[in-house]
Amino acid sequence: MAPSVVFLFPGQGSQSVGMGKAFFDGYVSVRRLFQEASDLLKKDLAKLCFEDRDSTLVQTDQVQPAITLVNLAVLQVLREEGLSPAASAGHSLGEYAALCAAGVLSFGDTMRLVQIRGAAMKEAAERHPGGMIAVFGLDREALSGICRDVKETGSVEVANHNSPLQVVLTGEKQALQKAGELAKQRGAKLVVPLKVSGPWHSRFMAEAKESMRQALQDCALGRPRSR
Repeated sequence: MAPSVVFLFPGQGSQSVGMGKAFFDGYVSVRRLFQEASDLLKKDLAKLCFEDRDSTLVQTDQVQPAITLVNLAVLQVLREEGLSPAASAGHSLGEYAALCAAGVLSFGDTMRLVQIRGAAMKEAAERHPGGMIAVFGLDREALSGICRDVKETGSVEVANHNSPLQVVLTGEKQALQKAGELAKQRGAKLVVPLKVSGPWHSRFMAEAKESMRQALQDCALGRPRSR
């Protein structure tokens, strides 16, 4: 019996210009997906993924549909090659591709939702500028302490607890910079700014919830299924 395989879909920060190009060139089905999504969102997603600059692709209203489309294009190719997931999961934005893979969301609804999500988050980030950093070598408890230590400078929070020694912080730029400096002073092996355009997974994103709540009410949700 073939082993069970779980698909884990990445989210924002994993993008790069040219992502998905090999699949686009090699599979008619992928080109159809790109055309369908571009028509639906009134956006040239092939140009965005393959030709636009990093500075364009990093913008959340651009990158969310782009990454999601590439995620679903890879899913399409894997299925064509005979590999389907026994389960699916996603990292932040990647959860939407995982829901599509599991049959909870249709392709069209998935693309519409991430378009709305990206626009809502962009609006929130314009009102509350910030960013994110990945910290290697300090645990969550130590970084939570650093967040408290910089609160007079601004708001910083633990965003993603990716592993015992890889934690992402999110928040206002000046406070985030100070948190990164403190992390290095207290033993962090590496502090990496993420390729994002706002303080995702922070309290500042609460303003985006209502747009998503309304959009989700218009979607038909299926029962999750494997394979």
